[in-house]
Amino acid sequence: MEKLVFSHSVEAFVRAVRPVLDGTFAEQLKTVGIDTTKPLLPAYPVDVLREALLLGAKRLNPTLSQPQAFVALGRRYVDGYGETLVGRALKTAIRLIGPRRTLERLAK
Repeated sequence: MEKLVFSHSVEAFVRAVRPVLDGTFAEQLKTVGIDTTKPLLPAYPVDVLREALLLGAKRLNPTLSQPQAFVALGRRYVDGYGETLVGRALKTAIRLIGPRRTLERLAK
């Protein structure tokens, strides 16, 4: 069975790379399976997001080592996730019940 990631995760990625999302990069993302000119699909194969993350880290931070570029992308990704519908709901839950209880509930 193929592992999937849902659109809010891909939306967070697209928000993270928006500053460098020109025609060339959009075409590279389309090649790996994310068409930024159309509405996002409900879900994507995890390998599609994995390839997009590789491209995005390099595109956003071409002078950093790969591990450093992933950390920088990860920070932007978390910010972008917080702007998605699911991310905003999660932030509300964290404020209401606290981070520990939120994580406990997510683990179930």
